[in-house]
Amino acid sequence: MEKRSFPRVKSCLKISAMASPKNRLKLLDFSEGGMRFDAMDPIQNPSTSLQLSFQKTQLNLMTSVKPIWKKPLQEGGLRYGVEFINIQGKARNVLRVELIKLYIEGLLNDIKDKKTRHEVSHFFLKDLADYMDKLVTFVSKASQQEDHSRELQNELEHLNTTILLKGYSLGLLLSDKPIMRSVRENFRSLVGTWAYKSRVMKRAFEKPRAYPGDFRMVDMIYQNCPVTQGVGKYFDTYFLNNPDAVAVRSRKGRLREMVRQFIMSNTQKPSIKILDVACGSCREITELIAEIQNQNPLTLTCMDWDEEALDFSKDHLGNVPANIKVAFLKENLMDLINDGQGTQRVGEHDLIYSIGLTDYLPDTLLKKCLHFYSQLLPQGGKLIFTHKNQEKTFPQIPAEWFCDWESIPRSQTELTDLLTKALPNFTLDVTTDDFGYILYFVLTRVK
Repeated sequence: MEKRSFPRVKSCLKISAMASPKNRLKLLDFSEGGMRFDAMDPIQNPSTSLQLSFQKTQLNLMTSVKPIWKKPLQEGGLRYGVEFINIQGKARNVLRVELIKLYIEGLLNDIKDKKTRHEVSHFFLKDLADYMDKLVTFVSKASQQEDHSRELQNELEHLNTTILLKGYSLGLLLSDKPIMRSVRENFRSLVGTWAYKSRVMKRAFEKPRAYPGDFRMVDMIYQNCPVTQGVGKYFDTYFLNNPDAVAVRSRKGRLREMVRQFIMSNTQKPSIKILDVACGSCREITELIAEIQNQNPLTLTCMDWDEEALDFSKDHLGNVPANIKVAFLKENLMDLINDGQGTQRVGEHDLIYSIGLTDYLPDTLLKKCLHFYSQLLPQGGKLIFTHKNQEKTFPQIPAEWFCDWESIPRSQTELTDLLTKALPNFTLDVTTDDFGYILYFVLTRVK
């Protein structure tokens, strides 16, 4: 988790000690709460007054500081970490704006269009500065609460929704995607100090398995239980309550029911083979096995390239009836597609399904996947997959802005057109969840 109370920015601003102006100080970085600097001579007093000079705005900020720690430098002198002890109210707001200016200086320098630069500057120096001011107040109130407060949770959700809508509006105004990507990066740098106190949100942002929505991340969403205490719990809850996360939980249940119905409608078959591509934690299979009434042989193959995901699924599988075989296949889908023997290695299946994978596949790769799936399905075989609905935009914005978690935007019309052209020998049925956030595609091979 993030330990700092405020975002910190590297800087070479001029600082001087009022009591000993000859002591050469070199600023390393600073935040609203304090700074780090190197000093040639020791600071003797338990507190001292410093002057921080912002050259571009000709602003000189006087403040008293209290040393928190110090350590000697090999080349001589000392490095200090100090806390501001008298910056409040208007002075803190001024400092916050100057800090944001330094953060976004590189971004603004890269923007050549004057109007665009003005809009981006306004978003950070007005909208985001106001958000950060209210967020600092929120954190102070939340830190004083022993129990989780529903009122404060609503306050955070309102704050986040307001700033994200302003960011989204900025994106609609600007057509430059690289600039908006940099805007979101700077946004995360400035608010991450608070947001990443949440273990849920921090994992979503850091992607420790090197891809978005890894099995543990998705399982956190499935479990729908905050895992952080204090301020982080509020951001945990915010992330888990987001409509996108709610839709992911609903998706698991709906896919489980679709697979169950397929099994029950094929009881006349002597055996059934089902393939789960990019299976992740296999929670829907674990739940499905407890519900299956079919007595005929059933093989469920869980395929994923992430060995930790497969190990997790094995450990949580539980008791399996004698007529059901659960196989775990460690394979990279792209390698199978490029391997001339990929279809033989996987074999024929009556049903193939995948939860969430297609959200991250560009059109070219998606078409290759569809062709590969079609080679594994007999006549009457079915392919089921899901995709986020581009036409329902806001549910995905929090993950994009706070966690750099992006998927490929596609509408139902775009996907339907792609599927009918890629799989002409299949019929297509499309449904959505109750809110239209996620599209469910069922393709049946007719010849």
